[in-house]
Amino acid sequence: MRRARSPHDGLDAVYMGLTTRKVNWVLDADIHGFFDTIAHDWLLRFLEHRIADRRVLRLIRKWPRAGVSEAGC
Repeated sequence: MRRARSPHDGLDAVYMGLTTRKVNWVLDADIHGFFDTIAHDWLLRFLEHRIADRRVLRLIRKWPRAGVSEAGC
């Protein structure tokens, strides 16, 4: 997220763009599989520089090994 910007700011910008201008197309991006291709060791080292709480880092390390529930259960 960019500084001084929130998800709500993004939604407001999309709403204003769609209601005040002629729109020919809308882009929808799906990041499914993105984290399968990123180097997890590098990502964890990067996060260690940004996150001081070791408990949070421990949880982040567990995410790639966590299972996925397709049924939503």
